[in-house]
Amino acid sequence: MVSKKMKVTVITVAVFIILFSVAYAAFYIWNKNYKFNNNYVWQPLETVQSSTTLSDSYNVIVAGTDPEGITAALSAARNGMRVLLVEARDRNMLGGLMTEGGLNTLDLNYSPNQPQWLSSLRQPDFLNKGIFQEWFDQIEGSSFDTHTAANVFYRMIHSEPNIDLLMNVKHLEPITESVSGGQTTIMGMNITKEDGTIIKIATRSIIDATQDADIAAAAGVPYSIGRQDIGDGKSKMVSTLVFKLSGVTDEVWQKFREREGTGVDKMSAWGYGDARKYESTDPQRIKIRSLNIGRQNDDTILINTMQIFGVDPLDPASVKDGLEIGRKEAPLIVDFLKKNYEEFAGLQYAGTADELYVRESRHIYGEYRLTLADVMENRDHWDAIGYGSYDIDIQSTSVGNPAQLC
Repeated sequence: MVSKKMKVTVITVAVFIILFSVAYAAFYIWNKNYKFNNNYVWQPLETVQSSTTLSDSYNVIVAGTDPEGITAALSAARNGMRVLLVEARDRNMLGGLMTEGGLNTLDLNYSPNQPQWLSSLRQPDFLNKGIFQEWFDQIEGSSFDTHTAANVFYRMIHSEPNIDLLMNVKHLEPITESVSGGQTTIMGMNITKEDGTIIKIATRSIIDATQDADIAAAAGVPYSIGRQDIGDGKSKMVSTLVFKLSGVTDEVWQKFREREGTGVDKMSAWGYGDARKYESTDPQRIKIRSLNIGRQNDDTILINTMQIFGVDPLDPASVKDGLEIGRKEAPLIVDFLKKNYEEFAGLQYAGTADELYVRESRHIYGEYRLTLADVMENRDHWDAIGYGSYDIDIQSTSVGNPAQLC
């Protein structure tokens, strides 16, 4: 005869098995159907306001509000420096290419030490740390809504009492002075403000975070352009114009997951390699590659796929021409995607980014130039201030089969 104690044990085990089975079934259903739903709330863009009062001098002036400039300004301020962060482009948000350029997908490398317990419910541990991690913890994930990213950038800058911000200036000119030995030293910067007035700000340190090293070049720093340093004075990596589609519901995102050969997480999708078959209106100027898709919080996606050849990043007319070419081609690319992929059929073209994604222009000759051998051999340097983790990412320079690479 079964004892009372054994009956209790059997019942307890049975209840545990039932509860575990129910929990596992619920987790399976959630993981399959709801894990990839976008539950983030769309944010209106916060108004970026310039500082009303500026000092006559700063320890550091940072030129450019792309992520590199924001990070430099934050680091300098947190190390006790008085910082002026200044932007010479016509922008209404911080973040540069990530926001104005629509480049909203991050290439992240994972740490070898990942969370073990309930890992599918937890954020992966990335190699990227520091100020990046501080920013990343406030956005959506591997891709982000550009409004979220811009707002976080602005809050981080705005919360630092040692940083003054000046947006939409017309011109930046470094003030230099020749010293003994034929050297040049930085003395300050002449800034032409939005209203046309010119102010002179003294500083002994300028960090050039402009996309094309405009300030360094104006100060006389030597540089090469594109592949010029290896004897090719014409080739530069291809430019890209990111475009937007609307109507991307959770159901549509689920269809992206079901597409064979496509990788998807909650905020990003990548793949569609056969989209390369697209025939552009000008095959010598435009082509597309596999799709990098970044999700936003208003049922839109941003797609990085278009390649525009022959853009001279230092010629404003050429950049404008590249933008016009891309804006004419983008709706045609969308039509191609709608006709060839079921999940795109109900989506609508919703415009392009405001800025062209220029991958390559000036390369500065500094005290030392990182070499390919440095990267391949993982060389460490005595004055290292940071570490990179991503592969060497070299894009096409001209139309070829296969593409001709740097």
